[in-house]
Amino acid sequence: MNRTDGGTFNLISIDLADAYNSGESSTIDFTFYHSGVATTSQSVTLDNLIGLQTFVFNETNLTSVSWQTSIGDGGYGQFDNVLVSSVPEPEIYAMLLVGLGLVGFTSRRKKV
Repeated sequence: MNRTDGGTFNLISIDLADAYNSGESSTIDFTFYHSGVATTSQSVTLDNLIGLQTFVFNETNLTSVSWQTSIGDGGYGQFDNVLVSSVPEPEIYAMLLVGLGLVGFTSRRKKV
C-alpha cells in the first residue's frame, strides 16, 4: 500500500480477519518502509474470533506498507477500515513559521 502521489503517510490502524471470517487463527506479517532507508516489521495474530479485529500500529513517515499471511487460512485474509493520515510537507511548516513570525512582528510593532 502506498500513496498514489508518492508522498509519505502514517498508518494508524487496520482491521483484519481470516479469509472466510470464520474465526480461524492466522499470523500476518507487516513490513513498513519508512522514508529514507529504514524498514521495520511486525507480526500480528488473529484471536480465533469471528469478525474483524483492530490492530494499532502508529507507524509514521511511511512510503509504503506490505503484509501477508504467514500462518493459517491458506495465506489469505480480509482487511478493512485502514486508518491513515498524511504527513505535512516541509513547505507547510515553513509557511506556518513565517506566519507566526509576522504575527509576532506585528504585535511587537504595535506595542512600541
